[in-house]
Amino acid sequence: MRGPRATLGALLLAATAACGDDPPAPPARATPPAPTRARSRDEVATFLQIMVGYRSERFPDTFRRSASEARARADDLLEQLRAGTPMERLIAEHTDDRDDAGKPFNGGSYTIARGVTPVMPVVEKVVFSLAKGELARAPVDTGVAFLLIRRED
Repeated sequence: MRGPRATLGALLLAATAACGDDPPAPPARATPPAPTRARSRDEVATFLQIMVGYRSERFPDTFRRSASEARARADDLLEQLRAGTPMERLIAEHTDDRDDAGKPFNGGSYTIARGVTPVMPVVEKVVFSLAKGELARAPVDTGVAFLLIRRED
């Protein structure tokens, strides 16, 4: 990764924001804002993810690898997960979603609320389609990264 470190939240917000001169600032927290009404368990989900970023038109200087190289890496990591390698270990070793200290941002853990948390619709759709403990069958392409997602609750 070159240049300033980018978190998943910052990349995804910038990728989905309307085009303008200045990308939006990254969110202060990875958890959703406090809902105004009680939410049921099917409206809030926590998941672990490994981000494998790639050079994109929107972020040409953030990552060195091409989309095809990132997909191959994501497929390899998915095979390791299926073979029993702990996801937490692969997050620590391989995620591109890192904080300024170089550690996995938020430990690779995210909580989203359906329709509230600013994530790409494809990510929300995948997370809410998974059962607790289930790993997504394929890497999720966000247009800036491939994500390996496992729902936690």
